[in-house]
Amino acid sequence: MDSGIQMHVYEDTSTYKDGHTYEPIKTVKKDDTGLISWKQRSIIFILILVVSLVYIAIGLTVTYFILHSLIDEKMANMDRRIDELSESNTSIPEIIKKMVRENSERDANFERKIEYLEGRIIELEEPLNMSSKQNNVTRLFQKVGFTSCGGSIASESRIKFTSLRSSHGINVSTSYDEGRFSPNKAGFYLVLSNILSNSQDGYFIRKNGNEIARAWTHYSDSHTTPRYTASLAAFVQLSLNDVITIEGKSVDFSSCLTMVQL
Repeated sequence: MDSGIQMHVYEDTSTYKDGHTYEPIKTVKKDDTGLISWKQRSIIFILILVVSLVYIAIGLTVTYFILHSLIDEKMANMDRRIDELSESNTSIPEIIKKMVRENSERDANFERKIEYLEGRIIELEEPLNMSSKQNNVTRLFQKVGFTSCGGSIASESRIKFTSLRSSHGINVSTSYDEGRFSPNKAGFYLVLSNILSNSQDGYFIRKNGNEIARAWTHYSDSHTTPRYTASLAAFVQLSLNDVITIEGKSVDFSSCLTMVQL
């Protein structure tokens, strides 16, 4: 029976016995490029991982052997140090004895050197001492001095002492004239004068007319006639042309003057 419905036949369709038409099933083939790339990446990753593990294993092995070698070296050093300490401990008494012996030898050598130097010093001092003694004797002989008494007035107030009692290294007749002393050797001199008079007056030591010392006579107990005494002293530096004088208004014959070169 004809239903009156016309069926159109499409391209790429198939009609089967049951009267139905079916479109052929098309299979779409996918590209395998993405799948191959992923596999390659996986393989590369695995290879890198394996190589890294191999390097790590090699590094650990090398580190182990290095550490083992260092430990062995440390142990060997410790054993050697222990042996040295053991030997040192056993030889400490000998070392102490050796040190004591060496110190004793050094002390003995030092003492011998000191004795030698002391002997040399004595040898050198002997001629020096002799020379020093000779110089002292020479200086003593070069010193000059005199003591003269018998005081009297020479001119105006100048006192002269004419009675020479002692002298050394000086010609009093030329150095001491009319109460004026002029040294024949420049130097330092000590001037001493003890004055005895029958009046209370002032007395002076003058250098080139300038006063350098003064004293006043004081009453001295006497059963016969009254006497006055005074002591004069001065330390002066004299040149060859300087003049020392003792001055006063009156003087007794017992008065004296002493001049000494220091």
